[in-house]
Amino acid sequence: MKFSSRLDSDLSPARLQHALDQLRTSGTPLVDLTRSNPPQCGLGPPPEALTRALDVPRLADYSPDPRGLLSARQAVARYYADRGLLTRPEAIFLSASTSQAYAELLKLFANPGDDILVPQPSYPLFETLIALEGCRTVRFPSYYSAQAGWRIDERAFERSFTSRTRAVILVRPNNPTGAYPPPDQLSRIQHLCAARGCPIILDEVFFDYPAEGFTTLAVQGEDEARGLTLRLSGLSKVVGAPQLKLGWIRLSGAEAAVRGASERLEFIADAYLSASTPAQLAAESLLPARGPLQARIRERLGENHRAAGQAFGGGSHARLLSREGGWYLVVHLPEGEDDEDLTYHLLVDDNVIVQPGFFFDFPQGEHLVLSLLTPSAEFAEGVNRVAERIEARASR
Repeated sequence: MKFSSRLDSDLSPARLQHALDQLRTSGTPLVDLTRSNPPQCGLGPPPEALTRALDVPRLADYSPDPRGLLSARQAVARYYADRGLLTRPEAIFLSASTSQAYAELLKLFANPGDDILVPQPSYPLFETLIALEGCRTVRFPSYYSAQAGWRIDERAFERSFTSRTRAVILVRPNNPTGAYPPPDQLSRIQHLCAARGCPIILDEVFFDYPAEGFTTLAVQGEDEARGLTLRLSGLSKVVGAPQLKLGWIRLSGAEAAVRGASERLEFIADAYLSASTPAQLAAESLLPARGPLQARIRERLGENHRAAGQAFGGGSHARLLSREGGWYLVVHLPEGEDDEDLTYHLLVDDNVIVQPGFFFDFPQGEHLVLSLLTPSAEFAEGVNRVAERIEARASR
């Protein structure tokens, strides 16, 4: 049987996954510092809120619209208005998830063999989504400094463009570094992309979760009338409800570019009609009520960040890298450490699950990535085991 070359010919589990499967099968208790599912971490919408959101007479109706139900798009538009971004419902397209939104946008802009620029480091799913559309991932790196944190290497970014570049993906804040591109840098990137006729896909699923002491007001101010920008987000992070499977795309930019993209995106969306009616109806009540839930999530993130700071205190061979937002924390490992080997031994020797930096394609150095969403007692136990293991290996 012949299969598509879009899929890797070897889909067998790697050493780390094989070890994890064996431990789970044996019933070994594990401390999981990769958990990022709000309901599984006790941070999803209350069951009664979900019941109310889905207990509406219109649930029995089906009135398909390629862009999504008008009432749901109005709720999304109000969400952006709360951020200071006036938005017409016509500028919103709903989808089954942000992953589905990516698939539709890649179909909109690229042909097989074309290049899509993605940040490095970034979420590993991007390469898969791009490959499934027959396109090629081209990375542009970010660099880290103690003074400025993570910043995109603008010279490398400009050199990344080829004659086949069709779109640029930016993530704000980045996953996993948690960096928000500063307004002046984002403005320069917008100008460059507009001059090259290249759209920006701006992934903002974690936008509502700035770190303590950081305000997202400091990173807004991009030019809404220049080029073409397509913002992505969804209920998974905004209201902590990944089970409802609803994402969206918000278009902004030059009028002609927005109009041309909207007409073609509507055609693509009409072929899938992926957004479910229950999820769209639920968005109408869950989005306006997001405040308390987001506050609980931010409280958990802050508490766990402080616990990590205590675990990797003065004298530690590892150090925590600065984080401006998002759900993840990056640990920079001592020189000479191997993040894949460390991750394996943390799992089999200490029964702690973490993500190695190579998953995210860090351009330099060795790192671990920890989820700050993990329940606090479990996180504190796990991060202390991680710190102790790093110190033991560094002292050998």
